[in-house]
Amino acid sequence: MAIVTQKTIKGYRILRLIGKGGMAAIYLAENIATKEEVALKVLLPHIASDQDYVLRFLHEVRANKKLEHPNIVRIIDCDEVKGNYFMAMEYIAGVTLQDLLKRVRTLPRSCTLYILREILEGLKYSHSRQIVHRDIKPSNILIAHDGQIKISDFGISKSINFTRLTQTGSIIGTPAYMSPEQGRGKSIDIRSDIFSSGIILYECLCGENPFFSDNPTTAVLNILQKEPSPIFEYNPTISPMLERIVELMIRKDLAERYQNTEDVLKDLFEYELHEENAVDRETFRSFMEDPETVANHLNRQEASLIIEKAEQLYKAGEEFFNQALWEYFRASFLDNHNTLVQNRLREICALKKFNIAPVSTPKIEQLEKQLSESPDNISVLTQLAKLHRMSGNFFQVITYLKRLSKLKPNDGYIMGQMEALIGDKTLLRNITGSAWSSTSMKTASGIELGSQNVNLRRKQPTSQQTLPLVDLVNVEATGKKSFNKTPAILLGGVVLLVVAFAVWFLLSMLDSMSEMKLKKNALTDPDTSAFSHFQVDQDQSEGGITKEMQQLFEEAESAFEKKNFLRAQTLFLSFQKQFPEKMKSVLAYRLALIEKNLGNFEGALDQLEFLISLNPEKRLVVFAHRERAQIYSIQNEYYDAEQEYEEILDNLSSVPEIDYQVECLLDYGKFLKSQQRFSDALDITEKILEDYSAVEFQTKARSLRADIFLEQNNIAGAKEEYRLILKNMPAEKDEYKRYRERLKMLQTQPD
Repeated sequence: MAIVTQKTIKGYRILRLIGKGGMAAIYLAENIATKEEVALKVLLPHIASDQDYVLRFLHEVRANKKLEHPNIVRIIDCDEVKGNYFMAMEYIAGVTLQDLLKRVRTLPRSCTLYILREILEGLKYSHSRQIVHRDIKPSNILIAHDGQIKISDFGISKSINFTRLTQTGSIIGTPAYMSPEQGRGKSIDIRSDIFSSGIILYECLCGENPFFSDNPTTAVLNILQKEPSPIFEYNPTISPMLERIVELMIRKDLAERYQNTEDVLKDLFEYELHEENAVDRETFRSFMEDPETVANHLNRQEASLIIEKAEQLYKAGEEFFNQALWEYFRASFLDNHNTLVQNRLREICALKKFNIAPVSTPKIEQLEKQLSESPDNISVLTQLAKLHRMSGNFFQVITYLKRLSKLKPNDGYIMGQMEALIGDKTLLRNITGSAWSSTSMKTASGIELGSQNVNLRRKQPTSQQTLPLVDLVNVEATGKKSFNKTPAILLGGVVLLVVAFAVWFLLSMLDSMSEMKLKKNALTDPDTSAFSHFQVDQDQSEGGITKEMQQLFEEAESAFEKKNFLRAQTLFLSFQKQFPEKMKSVLAYRLALIEKNLGNFEGALDQLEFLISLNPEKRLVVFAHRERAQIYSIQNEYYDAEQEYEEILDNLSSVPEIDYQVECLLDYGKFLKSQQRFSDALDITEKILEDYSAVEFQTKARSLRADIFLEQNNIAGAKEEYRLILKNMPAEKDEYKRYRERLKMLQTQPD
């Protein structure tokens, strides 16, 4: 009997056909008794004739009727009438995610994350009840008119896996969203749903499925064998933090993938907290009413924030132009018609002799061909980056460096070359994403994959140095290269420092960005801030300071302030050699900081030990202990680091500068938090709250307390700290909005 001709099926009046696929037809129907509109899914005759399949189908659908969650389409009933097997489901008036992606190829990041969070919440619920969806794809994600996201086809998809092939052997469904283990026909678990959700995330951000092919077999082979193109190359506005989340969701190796949806949600929450990029259902509902217009508005809004940062860098002076150029480029991706952005891009490119348009030579074309055949070829990637750097194609250099950073994250030599090619360590850190690691992701064996060295996570920053390109590598037109090994060795040591700084950077980025006051030649970084706390032109030795001494010292100071550390080291050592009895304490401190920035931690510790042995004024001793504590933390020598912090506490009152006292206490609190010693860390914040009444200090202490509570999953405690911050902070301050948004985001989380 043809299903379409029937007007009723066992208590349901069929109103109209909604759609038809390879296994079932879906109708809008009405429950005759309750008048409730439902979606009626009726198996097609060739599927209904497979009795083994039907039995499994009915069993699983009845089991899945128990799923009651706001993000899951409710299954109401299932039955059979005259050989017609059907399932009645909650009817969702709206569209599918597949429909939305056809209309708006690339979704705004905030809207994408709203959809993903809703999907993951539904999967988290089903997974807690040992039910795996197995067929997560855009057509199974329904978007109601009120903005509610619903996952459909629970039960059906699980049964489909028992008869995944037709008689001709072709795969039924949409293979491009299968997990690798599905493609191999192996048993699957909740991690398969995470993989499929990751593909959806990738597609929403980039505009295409990385494994799609019109040929289903090719799509499956792509999933099994092909690595997806980096998101960064599709959308340079995607932060390394979000890119890392996507990568961990779609790892082919089960052990390296997120192990559960809770971990994904936790990292998404951390990302949104730092990026301030979340939308609520009302905003998303507005987006659904007019996706194109709202998407353009959201993109321009995001671009304005990037432009604000770019302008700060631009106004800070030429030494920050590389960073500014990259930010303007990212902004142009979101708002390509912005006149200011286009003018700045042309201006800086002309000044730096960079090219925006791609440049091609026979050598580049040859290497590009080799790269297409072997995408992970380190040598080819390195050569291409160097050749594009020579031709002035700044943006293409960044693309290749990004790939290199993923393939060789721990290689000091490669990192050294990358820094030399890009000419800016801060920019290198930002684009390679070494600043963030998953705080929750664990492998199947319990090993954390979020960072290259989990013990380096969330350490204090150290200032960085940029070495000139010519000192490190010379590239000839033939592609051959010769190296000056000395700077490369130094940079190999510095890479450890880069990782330590980078991990801290994103976690403090929200607080620091609003306070950053970029001025030409006047940037203060954590390692050099102590200089403002004591006079360097005082000398207690006999004879005082001569004009010759002062001139040499000022020249060394100038090189240090410009972060030309090798030059500064040479000049300070020359001063020390010519005037061995002069300014011993200050010189020891300067040389220690230089050694630290060059990655020679042992040399830095030796200089600091010498400084302490000179028995200088107490506050300089505190400065030395703080540097030692940071170095020991970087080296994972936590016992020694704590001993240094104890020395700081014992002598802290000798430092007259109140802000420096608070910074030392915050340092110690963050150190204790990194060691999971939350109670001790909270004690430190209590001391700050009790002893330092200034709103600025109270805010920093409460912000750290909120971070600690979040690590403990104490949402209520974090909310209270943010409430107290807002209560005591003037509403006109820039930070007020940021903390209000953090609190607003937490309000959506259960206590």
